[in-house]
Amino acid sequence: DFQPCHSRILSLNWNSWLILCTSHFFSIRQERECNITLSKIAKVLGGRTTPAGLRSTLTWISACDLAFAFLQPEMTSAKNLFFSYFSSSSAILDPPRYIIICVSGQIVSLKVRLIDDILEKINNHLPSHIRILGLKRVTGGFNSKNKCDARTYSYMLPTFTFAHKDEDVQEEAYRLNNETLERVNKLLACYKGTHNFHNFTSQKGPKDPSAKRYIMEMYCGEPFVRENVEFAVIKVKGQSFMMHQIRKMIGLVIAIVKGYAAESIIERSWGEEKVDVPKAPGLGLVLERVHFEKYNRRFGNDGLHEPLEWTEEEEKIAVFKEQYIYPTIINTEREEKSMMNWLSTLSIHDFNSSAAEVSDLEGSDGCGDDSD
Repeated sequence: DFQPCHSRILSLNWNSWLILCTSHFFSIRQERECNITLSKIAKVLGGRTTPAGLRSTLTWISACDLAFAFLQPEMTSAKNLFFSYFSSSSAILDPPRYIIICVSGQIVSLKVRLIDDILEKINNHLPSHIRILGLKRVTGGFNSKNKCDARTYSYMLPTFTFAHKDEDVQEEAYRLNNETLERVNKLLACYKGTHNFHNFTSQKGPKDPSAKRYIMEMYCGEPFVRENVEFAVIKVKGQSFMMHQIRKMIGLVIAIVKGYAAESIIERSWGEEKVDVPKAPGLGLVLERVHFEKYNRRFGNDGLHEPLEWTEEEEKIAVFKEQYIYPTIINTEREEKSMMNWLSTLSIHDFNSSAAEVSDLEGSDGCGDDSD
């Protein structure tokens, strides 16, 4: 029965408020301005969702859990609490039967009454899959979206994904060799720099300036075994990302490594022609970190504020991922076989010629999973 009380919210209708709260980034203003980092994962059983249904579900997963925690009498007062939308860069993944929201380093801006053991008291009112891990004081009017210079995402996938298409693969027996891993990293490194990614999203033409995006780094880490299956994690850091961009970047590299496409297709995809770029499954995509490097250079050592870096919380974040995020991704992959099913569609794509109208063979998942 939570109702927004601030006049800024009362100017909106209730449904609009629900939509504003679905993106995981919230601005909560009361008392002193701070910045916190939280880890979060939510899993909701159900059929394939519509965009409206997805937003409604995420509202109660994220907004109300956080609102309830911050509305406790010792933390803040309801009369001055309001949420405002300012980002949609969370990782919202939509496989056939699940909604999985994976965020291991989300940032929330807020004003809060600084009391003893505040993080412990907030976490006591949150479900175990939502954890607030740290708190830092920031400048007045700080906005997590506007001050963010870059974002780091990770993408966890089974390593049999990189097996050549002519290779007979047994999922649990496959192990990624060093030569293939080196080739994967060589291809991922091609994305570094500023390129025209109009082929890696929808509804953007080659001459749209906003299709140019700057990638700082992209690489695949060493493989590891979970539940008898070998996995690896790809990490990518960029200034900003468009809808589906990361999944298509990874999908194209997979198509090349498996032998469906030539390496030259990466450079060709940055040109003006329309190129058929496959979109890897949403399962496995996680928002790892948001970066505030310009803010840190200006205010991080001014004597009043701390750099917005979370090195002291790294161990807690790693434990949370091992306890919640990785098991959810692994178990869902084993049950749904989303990657194996997607790999079977790669042969349908035409990687050798231009495509004036490329149909989305995987279909839309109805949400901006890796969008800015």
